Amino acid sequence: MNEAPTDACGLLVISFYFTPLAGGYTRRMHNLVRRLPGRGVLPHVLTVDERHYAELVCEPGLLDQLGVGVEIRRTPVWLHWPRRDSPLGSGSNARGQRGGFALRSLGRALIQPDRFVTWLPPALLELKRWPEAQKCCCILATGPPFSAHLLGLLASRLWGRPLILDFRDDWVDNPLFDSGRGLLSHILNPRLEAACVRRASAVLTATQPSLDRLRARYSDLPGDRFLLVPNGYCAEAFDRPGPSRSPGRDRLVVRHLGSLSTNRSPRGLFEALHLLRERDSRWGRRLRIVFNGSLESANEARVQEMGLTDQVEFGPFYPVDEVPRLLLEETDVCLAIQSNQEGGDTAIPGKVYEYLACGKPILCLADEGATPAFLRSLQAGKTAPIGSAVAIASALEELDRDYEDELRRAQGARERARVFEYANQAAVIAELVRRLGGEPRPL
Repeated sequence: MNEAPTDACGLLVISFYFTPLAGGYTRRMHNLVRRLPGRGVLPHVLTVDERHYAELVCEPGLLDQLGVGVEIRRTPVWLHWPRRDSPLGSGSNARGQRGGFALRSLGRALIQPDRFVTWLPPALLELKRWPEAQKCCCILATGPPFSAHLLGLLASRLWGRPLILDFRDDWVDNPLFDSGRGLLSHILNPRLEAACVRRASAVLTATQPSLDRLRARYSDLPGDRFLLVPNGYCAEAFDRPGPSRSPGRDRLVVRHLGSLSTNRSPRGLFEALHLLRERDSRWGRRLRIVFNGSLESANEARVQEMGLTDQVEFGPFYPVDEVPRLLLEETDVCLAIQSNQEGGDTAIPGKVYEYLACGKPILCLADEGATPAFLRSLQAGKTAPIGSAVAIASALEELDRDYEDELRRAQGARERARVFEYANQAAVIAELVRRLGGEPRPL
């Protein structure tokens, strides 16, 4: 599956985040790149040096999944700007704290489109020293961060290659990127996005609402330039059904995979559990909530304050290869928490597709937007507003009472979700690269 034919078409992939970094940052592009060589497309990946992933979860074994001949070039980032939650200026000195906050705020206001734009100079230098990349049929740039789109624009102009833009999230009018960026961001980013989109031969989005929004914004461009290539899952990892209930367990196991933040908070869920236990103390023995991933420490403190330590468990990240077993064998209900403040109302978390693949009911706590609408269309579980304890409690009651019926519906949703296998998405991109590869753009 991973070996490329000798006449494979080269594809330059520009992705700030890439394997061995694990999780939502890289899941989409990793799974596409590993499947493209078997479809006549040989990726050449330009990304950043692994030391820029030091604070994040990496799995070196993911590199072994990539096809023979996939070349990865890694470059440094000049003047790497601190994250909003960076320890810069933290410490006991109040003046240092204020100075660090002021410096980060100034950077967010002035450095556009994002703090990774200083990657562009060393990345361009690397491309000029990389003849195989310059000979590629097409360029595919994926964002966020959207500095990668600017790099794709520059490379397309320098070497006259067709440009494919991949929007994993929205760039413009996305609260996750707009917050605290200031007037300059609101002026520049729409113009930067427009320059990239108008140069591109194809624009990919991960969700239908995102596709609709871009088509409306650029209504003067051909509609078929914009393509939906949704996130997905690895079919081979979920090729067996799990048990109807977690073996040896009396309680329904509700599991969340991945990180949570201030905006995507489980507080409403904790309040719902407290409400159920006030109505009937037996609820403490009927539900077990497990979080595997990184959460703010305030969540553990809140669980202790509310007396839920016997019901809520905080566990570690699981390696990618172990996730299917965890979902199929040790999970009854998959938990998704989504806020429009992180990704906007067009985003659907990548984990949702793996939840669908395991055929278990999904409990989605979210602001109204793409994620709950998507799950309702597939009849894949229950949805409730992220902050409504009453609605969440009602959803938990229904899942507990009608679990076997919900499981049958989830199995049906699993069959309908087979269109989201990554093999299908890779086939679409391979065909697109072959079609565009004979259409170089003017310099």
